[in-house]
Amino acid sequence: MTLITLVFCGLAQASLEEAKVAYEQNDSEQALILLEKLEPSVEALVLQARIWLDRDLDEAEELIDAAVEQAPNHAGAHYVRGMVMGNQASNSFLSAISYAGKSLDSFKKAVELAPEDVAYRQGLASFYLQAPGIAGGDPELALEQIEALEKLDSKAALETRLNYLAAKEDEQGYGQQMQQAIAEYGDLPDFYFQAGMTLQREENFSGAMEYFRQAVAKTPSNDESRLAWFNALYQIGRTAVISQENVPEGIAALQRFLNETPAKRGIPEAHWARFRLANLYQLSNQDEQAKAIYLALNQIEDDKLASQVKKKLKKL
Repeated sequence: MTLITLVFCGLAQASLEEAKVAYEQNDSEQALILLEKLEPSVEALVLQARIWLDRDLDEAEELIDAAVEQAPNHAGAHYVRGMVMGNQASNSFLSAISYAGKSLDSFKKAVELAPEDVAYRQGLASFYLQAPGIAGGDPELALEQIEALEKLDSKAALETRLNYLAAKEDEQGYGQQMQQAIAEYGDLPDFYFQAGMTLQREENFSGAMEYFRQAVAKTPSNDESRLAWFNALYQIGRTAVISQENVPEGIAALQRFLNETPAKRGIPEAHWARFRLANLYQLSNQDEQAKAIYLALNQIEDDKLASQVKKKLKKL
């Protein structure tokens, strides 16, 4: 390998790492700019597919298929393909079963290639829990993945078992398992946040709010727990919007979220927190503050956000 080739490879690797950092910081535009300068390696294709997953599923499908074709034994490529095809199944009618089959095959292949990877097993378990039986869903097969997870990561196994019990609508079992999880990991925000989200979906807003408060009262000790902590803080504000209760507390939580939260994937983006904050200002008859935020949000390139902002402005 020549010196020029070595230098080029080093620069390409640096750009790929920079793209990964931009992606993790929720700067997808910068990540795409960096990736477009690179040769279409499997890692670059997988990262591009992840980005397009939230933008254009057909583009994401083309990219991830190219990645799998280039590297058939790349577990990460199969895992992302599972996510892409699963989303395609959810958004398709005529081809839903076909896409679901591709999603299941991809998750199974990822687990086969990297059986000790926790995220891959959780992805496969989630498919079995969420997909209808006609498309390959099977809660009992999810249990096999949970049993395997127990040997790899007891906390991840607990999280997945809770999802299993929720899918089975086993309220008593879910409640008992959640109490066990909180007893074992009560110094972390993670399970309080998960419990809060479950109650929020059930429209038990007072119960959800209490769990979110407990989550925020804990001190996160790792990246996963920090994500749970910031998400719980955001959900205090969002729950206040949905329930139209605890509005001052919701305002304070979102202000803190905006002041303290880093730009990081897995945490709601700042413009959505500002939108929820404006909702709460509107609920508390602070229309001028709400309007100022809505008008500023019009500059954000997000079609879903723009549509909701337009509706809110009409009411002011």
